[in-house]
Amino acid sequence: MYDIKIIEKEKYIDVIYKLENKIFTDPWTKKMMKNEFNNKLTLVLGILNKKNKELVGYSFLFTIYDELHINNFAVKKNHRRSGLGEKLLKYIIDYSKENNYTRIMLEVRPSNTAAVKLYRKFEFKELIIRKDYYINPKEDAVVMIKELKEI
Repeated sequence: MYDIKIIEKEKYIDVIYKLENKIFTDPWTKKMMKNEFNNKLTLVLGILNKKNKELVGYSFLFTIYDELHINNFAVKKNHRRSGLGEKLLKYIIDYSKENNYTRIMLEVRPSNTAAVKLYRKFEFKELIIRKDYYINPKEDAVVMIKELKEI
């Protein structure tokens, strides 16, 4: 019913921008998104409904050396608790292994208990706390890491 695909075109920026503003209290700007789409080190994934091609989730991933960083991860509110977040995270982990990344890292609000629970389910571990990382509202970030292979 849903596919996860690499989005290489900017045709989804408006849709992602609208979702971003509905989901996050401190959303990315459209300019930030355009910069990410044009960055050779960024990979953008989308969860698309197979029937109508509606974008119901997305993730911006930044690659550097042997590490993949999840910069943004979102599923449309009315599609949560349906397994799509798990499916997207599993895709990211599989992609990372297939492309020889040694670890995946991310920041998450500690108050986002659903996201923290999802990451822990996939064996992400808490690495450090970044004080006052988020602005609106002001909150620390938990840096989480998943080691994929021994260095």
